[in-house]
Amino acid sequence: MKRILLSTALLIMVMSLVFAGGGQQSGSGGLTTIRFGCGWNASDGGQGQLGTKLIKDWAAKNNVNLQMEVVTGDEQRNKVQVDAAANNLADCQLFWGAVLCMNYARAGLLLNVDEYYKTATKHKKSDITDEAWSFYTVDGKQIGFPTDGYTGYFVCNQALFKKYGLDFPKTYDDMVAVSKVFNQNGIVPFAVGSKGGNPSHLWYSQVYAQLPNGNDEMYALNKNWNFNTQNAKATSQIIADMRNAGMFPKDTMANGDWNPSTALYTEGKAAMMYSFNWMTNAITMVPDVLDNSVLIPIPKMPGARDDAQKFMSQATNYGFLISAKSYADSKKTTILNSLIDFMLGDYITTAAQAGFTIPVDKTVNIDYDKMQNKFLGKVLKFNRDNNIQPSTCHYDNYPNTAACTDFQNFLDELWGGSMDAEQFNTACQRSLDRAKGQN
Repeated sequence: MKRILLSTALLIMVMSLVFAGGGQQSGSGGLTTIRFGCGWNASDGGQGQLGTKLIKDWAAKNNVNLQMEVVTGDEQRNKVQVDAAANNLADCQLFWGAVLCMNYARAGLLLNVDEYYKTATKHKKSDITDEAWSFYTVDGKQIGFPTDGYTGYFVCNQALFKKYGLDFPKTYDDMVAVSKVFNQNGIVPFAVGSKGGNPSHLWYSQVYAQLPNGNDEMYALNKNWNFNTQNAKATSQIIADMRNAGMFPKDTMANGDWNPSTALYTEGKAAMMYSFNWMTNAITMVPDVLDNSVLIPIPKMPGARDDAQKFMSQATNYGFLISAKSYADSKKTTILNSLIDFMLGDYITTAAQAGFTIPVDKTVNIDYDKMQNKFLGKVLKFNRDNNIQPSTCHYDNYPNTAACTDFQNFLDELWGGSMDAEQFNTACQRSLDRAKGQN
C-alpha cells in the first residue's frame, strides 16, 4: 500500500509538471526552453553531480533555458509513462532502451536517430558499437542514442575471508561452505537482495548464462516468448538453494535494490557481492573497503559449461531519447542537435574518464589508472587481463514491458521464499503468454 501511495503521489506531481510546463517554447529573455529528464542525483558525488554540472554548463553556453526534470531510480518509468500519455515527453530524456522504450517508439513519440545523422558533423553512427545500437532498436529503427555500457563484477572482502581462514570460492559448493562460516559469525555471505527485481534479475541471468546455451536462450526470448526452459528450471532451483543455504541477506526485500545491497558490503556486513559499474563509486569512497576488495571470476554453478567463468553480464545499459515532436519544432531542432552533439561528445568523454560510465563509443579511449572512480578502473582492468567475455541478460531481451515487470516482481518472491522454483517459472511463462496474446 505504501508503494502504491508513493507511486500515486509521484504521478500527480509529474502530471502537474507536465500540464504546467507543457508546450512551453521559450523562457525568460526569450531563450529556448529545453526540458531535460534524468535520474541524476546532483549531490551523489558521482555521475549525477558531474552530469548536472556539465548539462548546466552546456545550457549556459548555448543560451538555453534548461528545465531539469529529475526523478531517480525506477520511478523514472512512471514519469515517462505519464509524459507519454499526455504526448508531452521531455525534449531529452535519459532512459533505458530495449523493452522499456518499445511502446513509446511504436507510438511514434521518439526521434529516429537517422534524422540527426543526416546533418551531423561531429559524430558518426558507426562510432557506436552495433551491440549498443541493438539496445535502442525497435522494429528495425534506432530510436535512442546509447551512451553507457555496463559490466558486472564479483567482489570479495579479503579482510573477512582472512579473519575466518577462508579461501575465495571457485564453485557453488565453495560458496555454500564459506556461507556457513559467515552465517555463524553474523556476516551476510552474499549481498544480493531483491526489491523490484534489483539487483536479483542480473544475478539470475548471470547464473543462467553459465548453463549450456543459456546465453543463446536469453537472446531468443524476444522472438520465441519462451521462458520456462530446462535452463530456467535449473537456474531457479539454484537460486532457491542459495536462499535455503543462507547465502542471501535474511530480509531480501529490505536489503534489495542497489543502495541497500551495496551498503551491506561497504559497511563490512557482507563478505561477497555481485554488482555493476554504477555502484563502483560507493566502494571507491570507502578506502578501507576499496583496499580489501578483491575481484574474482564468477564461481562455477552446478551444471555450468566448462568455460563459464570467462563470461560476465556486459552490454548497454543507458542512453537518451529525443522527443520526435520536439525535434520537428523548427524553434528547437538546431539546439537539440547541439544537445545531441554534447551528450555524445563532451558529456560521455568526461563521465567515462572520471569513471562514472563505460562508453559504447569506439572512439572514446580512457586511462583506467587515472580514473577518479578507482574501483571501476580496477574492474575494467580485471576484465581485460582475464579475457572476460560478455553475456546478456533477460532484462535486455524481454519482448514485453508488462511481462518484464512481472518477471522482476516474481524475483522478489523467489528470493524471499514465497515462491518456489517451479511456481516462479510457471508465473513468468503465464505472464509472457498473456502478454503475447495481447500484443
